[in-house]
Amino acid sequence: MASDAEQIRDRFLAERNYIQQYVDFVFNASDIPDHVIRDINQTLQSHGLAELPDRPGDRLEFYYSAAELESLISAMTAVRPAIQETAALLKREAPISQQREFDDPHEAQLLSEWEGWMIQHLPDIPAPNDVAEIVNYAFTQAEQQTDMEILPETLREIIAEAAHVAVRIKAESRIAGLEVALERFETLSLVAHVAMPSAEINIMRQGFILLMTAFDAAIFDLTRLALKKKFSELIGQFGKNEKLSLEKIGSFGTLDSLRDYIIEGQLKARYVKDLLFLLKSFGVKCVDPTKSENFGDLIELVLRRNVHVHNRGVVDERYLEKDEKETERFNVHILAIGELAVIDEGYWELASRLSSDCVEAVTAWVDQ
Repeated sequence: MASDAEQIRDRFLAERNYIQQYVDFVFNASDIPDHVIRDINQTLQSHGLAELPDRPGDRLEFYYSAAELESLISAMTAVRPAIQETAALLKREAPISQQREFDDPHEAQLLSEWEGWMIQHLPDIPAPNDVAEIVNYAFTQAEQQTDMEILPETLREIIAEAAHVAVRIKAESRIAGLEVALERFETLSLVAHVAMPSAEINIMRQGFILLMTAFDAAIFDLTRLALKKKFSELIGQFGKNEKLSLEKIGSFGTLDSLRDYIIEGQLKARYVKDLLFLLKSFGVKCVDPTKSENFGDLIELVLRRNVHVHNRGVVDERYLEKDEKETERFNVHILAIGELAVIDEGYWELASRLSSDCVEAVTAWVDQ
């Protein structure tokens, strides 16, 4: 049967695994298909608008890099006003008259057939002369049929109306294409920001904050358990200058209640960073000594979590300050004030490993 400490450890590891699955799922779902970019570029090209950056063939099998995402977002931002202006112009110029109705079933059927023909043969952006010429051409071809059972005047009206409808449909299609492109821009921008290390909604950043929240809870719970098991041995290290009146002591019904009160008071007065320093002073190897990282890397995780929660990931003076009892800074990645403390895939993996190793080490110490 697992000990209480092992149960806390297992809870943290399970939470870490769930967060990893969540991060992997969202990251994979944020992949941008290159054919979507090509489809958008076809629409932009047809209007003479600037196209989005298209990736070379040797990059098509890979996820978008941070630089490629930055370039894509920049291009979308630059061309968006031109798309909006072009769509507005098309709406102003699009035919607005109502479609003429033909009551005779045969005439209505002819109109439908000629509409399809006109859509196929008219240019996407027909000039007035184009429409007049193709109407004349179509009427001439229809007149040559020997089985015509409709007056020539009515046939010309049907063909002219079919051309009018086709022009309107093509204009509406072009407007819709631009509006779809703008809608895709919104989706692509969101997806790109999910994968961009510098973005606030970057999934690695969100996962890191969740992971450190679970780590914080595990360290506090393990420390609480250690204090309960080794109260007389450890409490002096927590509260060397603390005082408790006899009257206050007498208000507790049992020694266990007094112990728990003291423990909770000590824990509430500390952050996880403080507990890690205390654990280190107790001889706990919070970082795997066989790995290349050291205790400073572990503390940096906490500092980076704080700067992401409180300052959107931008390095501030609190990130760089020394601990009161320490002589070293924990800026192990040499970041400057104002610089973004990026959470990318590599850092996420480092945080997952360091936090897991620490919880494992503290668990083993508690159960000694």
